[in-house]
Amino acid sequence: MNQSGNYIWMSTEHQRRHAELLREAAMNRLAVEAIRKNRPDNRSTSKILTLIGKKLTKIGSALEKRFGITAENGTTMNQYSEAGECS
Repeated sequence: MNQSGNYIWMSTEHQRRHAELLREAAMNRLAVEAIRKNRPDNRSTSKILTLIGKKLTKIGSALEKRFGITAENGTTMNQYSEAGECS
């Protein structure tokens, strides 16, 4: 009787511990999810904005080389009245 009594106690203890671990895991998942929702993902946004900035800088440099438009010489933008006149 002693062995079966220990077995039943161990079985219920394991079930209790298993249920406790499941509750703990669920609480941890909820906590992680809440943290992720409250914190914006700055890394991916920063990478995208950096990439866009680099591309815009390259485009701006290429336009300056092609059309000779600089900050000091901004009046050259007015010499073309229509897009069809550009060559």
